Amino acid sequence: MRWDYLGNSIVDDVVWKAAHSMSLVSRTQGRVLGSMGQLIGGIGEFGSVAARFLLRLDQFIATQIIFRQLCRHRYTMLNRDRHRFIAERVYGDRRIPDPRQRYLDYWFETPHDSPRQPPRDVAVVGLHNSWTPHWYSSLSEDEVLAHDCLLSRTLREALSTPSAN
Repeated sequence: MRWDYLGNSIVDDVVWKAAHSMSLVSRTQGRVLGSMGQLIGGIGEFGSVAARFLLRLDQFIATQIIFRQLCRHRYTMLNRDRHRFIAERVYGDRRIPDPRQRYLDYWFETPHDSPRQPPRDVAVVGLHNSWTPHWYSSLSEDEVLAHDCLLSRTLREALSTPSAN
């Protein structure tokens, strides 16, 4: 298993399955919207757009309404602002309006001699795996730990691994 295996697909799967298993309404809604999507998806470009809309509507109902209401006694979603686990949002350069660019700047464009330090006052650090540069995610574990960027320094500190430099 690669070091960067854990991603949104695991969380999405848990939310989706929990929401659909908890409610007859959700299961019925999923079947109805799914059948409608298949039916209209085959009638050209408009049908394809409408089918994607129905899928997104089904996902919204399942995750934002049913999951948050019926599953809240079993699962919770951390509030990113209250729990401060999106480090670049809390500590990053607020002059950068684009969240993806702020993520890249904070974690990957921070030189080793920067005064920026790994976040220490949070128990969980949320990363955007799909935003992580390909050059970084293709590094070996040893190369990641030897790199100078802030994410590598944070990982070294979390693992109590001394710097390779």
